[in-house]
Amino acid sequence: MVSYPAARVTEYRGEVFLSSWRRSEDTVKVYKHDMNSKSSEMLFSFPQKSNKASHLSVSAQYIAVIDKDNYNIKLYNRRLTSVSTKQLSGLNVIGNLLFLPDGCLLVTGHDNSGDGSGMIDKYSIVSEEEEPVLIWSCDQVPGACGVTVDERGLIYVSRIRNKTLYILSADGKYITMKITIIFLLSLGYDLNHKILLSKMMCPVCCVLLYFHKTSFSLSPIYLCNKINFQFKYEPTKEPLNYCYQGSE
Repeated sequence: MVSYPAARVTEYRGEVFLSSWRRSEDTVKVYKHDMNSKSSEMLFSFPQKSNKASHLSVSAQYIAVIDKDNYNIKLYNRRLTSVSTKQLSGLNVIGNLLFLPDGCLLVTGHDNSGDGSGMIDKYSIVSEEEEPVLIWSCDQVPGACGVTVDERGLIYVSRIRNKTLYILSADGKYITMKITIIFLLSLGYDLNHKILLSKMMCPVCCVLLYFHKTSFSLSPIYLCNKINFQFKYEPTKEPLNYCYQGSE
């Protein structure tokens, strides 16, 4: 079992991966966890003094983890069990990342000017020896943080320290913006139930959001108390007045 606190957890084709950081070691460790045997295997590690959580994403070939000290990406080749460092141009601060089904990598972030700037880039990972190739970039997402995609390829981006959700097309074109009543941080999408999952900026609970694909409105359907992990189920047939159309 992993004896370190899990900073970020993700799942890929039935396998669970997590990153962990402990102050006494100033090291980020990445594990693969077997849910059946309850055992964990450490895959790789790298030094990091920053206590910020290291986001990670997994594809068939790679595991990508953010190095919060240097704001580059550690790329672990799952087949060769080797690690390389990738520096992405244009992003001084990396917020989050996500591998797409095609193997490309979405990366959110902003420059040093703070929350007023922000972008999301799509990169092709060619090889460990070569730098990632930029496919497209969208700079219409100030404060870009969490990112996820749905079954149609639509891209959802949350804004850090702001109640905003951006929606982009699969090719990175800005579609619309939503103002929500809560702060959205990390985003996820449940392909089975067609629902958007978000963590609120709240120490004791997280919320599950239902995304209405026609009106782009959101409705809360789950509330999870993080202290006792009790879920309150609130099904909604029609979208509530939960957010409204932002300015284009």
